[in-house]
Amino acid sequence: MKEIIYNKIIEKLNSNEFESRLKNITRNYPNLKQEIQIRNCLLEMINAEYFTGEFNYRAFAELKHINFPRKRVDLTFINQESNEERYTVELKFQYSNDFLRFHKYKHIIQNDFELRNSELFILIVAHWSKEEKKKFDEKWFDEKFELAPNLNRYISNEKCWKENIPNLLGTFNESNCEDFISLEIEVEDEFNPKMNYDFYFLRRNFMQDIKEVKSALN
Repeated sequence: MKEIIYNKIIEKLNSNEFESRLKNITRNYPNLKQEIQIRNCLLEMINAEYFTGEFNYRAFAELKHINFPRKRVDLTFINQESNEERYTVELKFQYSNDFLRFHKYKHIIQNDFELRNSELFILIVAHWSKEEKKKFDEKWFDEKFELAPNLNRYISNEKCWKENIPNLLGTFNESNCEDFISLEIEVEDEFNPKMNYDFYFLRRNFMQDIKEVKSALN
């Protein structure tokens, strides 16, 4: 189950359909943190295959966490043959300057991935040209009314965040972070900034789980 769902997620995020949908998200929600929109997009794409009988697992958003009832899980995949078989995913959307360019991000992953015992942690990092974004904001938002947040303050002037993230993910034992997806989204508007979305994946080592089960049986 774990490999099947993980591979399906990677397949969808690598697809032309997702890139097209992400382009629409960029066009329609330029002033928002887009975590919910991207999460829902992924859910809809995977469930489309479930509803046509092509995939045996259905995705749900914001279900209660079994061990932490006050917490919600971003995505929970449930086997149609047995609702006790579940796969949980936590997803975070950040900007490239967040948490001191991810120098201070470990506690977030520890909480959402390790403490909650999630099967998969997806980190999405948005980055863009500050000059292009400034032109967009000046065209649409009257500064004196502060109609929209100044998102440029969350964008790093340095590139060290690109090294900090994989270095951080590599510190989590018995987990894999071998996949990486980077998408550049350019909307055909005169004053719409080009967006870069980097997707990082940290997942539990399912081979380690198999070894532990075999060890327990012996």
